[in-house]
Amino acid sequence: MAAEEDPFGAFGDSDDDGDGDNNVQDVKKAQDLLQAANTATTKTCQTDKDRSTTTTDSTTPVHGQGSGVDLVDLTNLEECSFPAWDSPVYVSSDVKLVSSLPLFGGGRGFVALRQLAPGTLVLLEEALMMWPDEQLGQPLSLTSVQRLVNHENAAKIVACLEDFHPTKTVVDGPVESEFPVQVETMMESLLTQQQSNTDANTTPQLLAQIVQECKTLQNRDNTAISTKDILRLLLALRYNGLESGLYCYVAMINHSCQPNCVKFLPKAASSNTDDNTDDFLPPTFSEVRTTRWVNPGECLTISYVPRILSHASRRHHLWEQHRFDIGAQLTPSLQRMEVVTNGGLPPSSKEYVDDNSITSRIENAIAEMDVLFQTTKNAILSSSSSVVSGRKMVEQAKALEVSLCELFSQALEQLQNNNHILLIPCLVLHLDACDLVLQADAKSSTTAILSHKQRCMLLGRMVVTGMKLLELQQAYWGHDHYDVARTCLDLSQAIQELLSKSPDTLYQLETRTVSNHLKTFRDWSTLEHKHRKEHERIKEMYPRDAAKYILKKL
Repeated sequence: MAAEEDPFGAFGDSDDDGDGDNNVQDVKKAQDLLQAANTATTKTCQTDKDRSTTTTDSTTPVHGQGSGVDLVDLTNLEECSFPAWDSPVYVSSDVKLVSSLPLFGGGRGFVALRQLAPGTLVLLEEALMMWPDEQLGQPLSLTSVQRLVNHENAAKIVACLEDFHPTKTVVDGPVESEFPVQVETMMESLLTQQQSNTDANTTPQLLAQIVQECKTLQNRDNTAISTKDILRLLLALRYNGLESGLYCYVAMINHSCQPNCVKFLPKAASSNTDDNTDDFLPPTFSEVRTTRWVNPGECLTISYVPRILSHASRRHHLWEQHRFDIGAQLTPSLQRMEVVTNGGLPPSSKEYVDDNSITSRIENAIAEMDVLFQTTKNAILSSSSSVVSGRKMVEQAKALEVSLCELFSQALEQLQNNNHILLIPCLVLHLDACDLVLQADAKSSTTAILSHKQRCMLLGRMVVTGMKLLELQQAYWGHDHYDVARTCLDLSQAIQELLSKSPDTLYQLETRTVSNHLKTFRDWSTLEHKHRKEHERIKEMYPRDAAKYILKKL
């Protein structure tokens, strides 16, 4: 109950660097780094007509710019093919699946053959296997393999998984390089683990039972599936499985903490054009689109992490779930969004996450508030529209909005970095809560619950939150990400309503925003027009054209 009464108690006390052995130079360096991180991001995130002036890392593709990396001769790239796999529903002719990526340290993956614009559909694929409800959100285990071998399409799945990392050829073959050594180590680790009875999902009995259940299945070389094969299947699932399920070609796209592509469910072409529509095509399909300009020779990347997390949490999650280590180093742009308090990065490890660190406490608080938001939203949207219930709905939403304001303030105070990556989910939640208040008010009876002043003050908070969120999203995602479009739309609508109902509310906001030039009705009107057009520009980049390929297949 205490946690419910004080949802911010999860933050605990501020981390205080009490070590006295830091020398003056280290402290000065940390202070300089923190000061650089707190420099207004608008200097590098201006939405100008000429985006070639935008400052980015050399690995970030920018419209009109090269990547800053010497590109390889693409004609020498060896194409990678898998005869056992069905062809995807669609794959762009401007990308190629290669056996060794030129700019990604080797390994398989997709590479761009020519420059790709944001929003380009590069891949559309039907899942090889969707996770059952009981698997969602749970670690992949031998129980997951048991579900796989009993799947109605088990023979096809097992055959396809022979080409997934670690491939059957590598596992069964001799250890001749460091890469197979890592696989061999993982296999030995799994063998040791399954000999322990501490975990019901890794007991020897379950492993033996799965082998028995595979009697009707065979490897592609017609040999029986062995204990070693079962463990390799488990590794393959952990390395390649995504949040929604198992895909062949999507699994070939590598991870990046700042990816140039995104994987999501296609929307129907005939669906309502409203951004909030939930009219999806069958969830077994997934499309991959670019979210930045991608230059020739660059590999395509997505994020394997389902939500925005700090570096320490990403590192541990990727090791636990996919068994690769992103290391402790960050790109300069990410480091500016990760430093905390004393200008340093929280310690990270692939093996564990420090639950007492600032970032862990804030992530836990965000997760708790997200659950509270979803619960409140479901309750409000499913309730009746009577006067009594309407007032109760609005009060619940208002209380949540105030709590999320406090969440952002507490996070900012503890992080001591105005541009920290974890402020993004805080601000998104607050913006969503503001919208929920407006939805609850609109859902009530014919009489609005919110007074004119309350509504205008709420819209003012939406503007302040939206402007800060837009800065951070542009710094993290770039200018062409669809999340940026959503924020632009929210800003446009809030400013537009205030211009018509209470311009003075906007004028009073100017000292609280990054745009001190916003002093007149014309200034705010110009800004509203800019955000509205930016939303329209980005939205046009992501056409709902995947449906035509799916419908052909269906």
